[in-house]
Amino acid sequence: MKWQPDPAWYLQAALLDGVPGDLGNAKGTHVQLNSGDGALQIIEGGWLPAPDSKVAIGLWRYTTRFDDLLDLDGSGNPVQRRSQGSYFIAEHALWRAPDQPERKMRGFFRTGINDGDTTQFSQAWSAGLVWDGLFAARPEDQFGVSISQEHNSDKWRAANGNGVHHERAWEMAYRGAVNSWLTLEPFAQYLVNHGNDPTQNRTWWLGLRLECSL
Repeated sequence: MKWQPDPAWYLQAALLDGVPGDLGNAKGTHVQLNSGDGALQIIEGGWLPAPDSKVAIGLWRYTTRFDDLLDLDGSGNPVQRRSQGSYFIAEHALWRAPDQPERKMRGFFRTGINDGDTTQFSQAWSAGLVWDGLFAARPEDQFGVSISQEHNSDKWRAANGNGVHHERAWEMAYRGAVNSWLTLEPFAQYLVNHGNDPTQNRTWWLGLRLECSL
């Protein structure tokens, strides 16, 4: 549900099934609506000061409870806790070509935190730049660079005996249409502590994303 009393402001909320499928089913992940699954609740408020600009904050929460990663009750069972958190989003058009308004450079920053009791990551953030139409002859292509980091919670590191505090990734990608039905996006990533494995402290990854519209 979304409420937008003014073009520059909005408030929206979503309610989703907590477990959308059975990952333990080797033959598929069919949607299941069970009473014990709980629900994911999200509410977000945002400000849209200009085209291609946005500032928003949001809150999320699961209705069901999860095992604490470390704390035990008097019977030796994991303490049951809520899983919840908040996030912040900022996006802004930093430059626009005067003769081709569709060509522009946009910057973004996103960060989020959670309770740190029930999930591996307690905080994460990402920032980057996206050029729409880096080359004048191809105004619909996109080129982007970004950096992101996920911080492991203190409880997760203590429970797993893992001393890695965070994962970090730098990425560069170019997205362009080959024809009316095929789009290619080659990318390169430089990862630090990939998979929270100290032996993979510095690794390069190259890849190619494909989009087909038939």
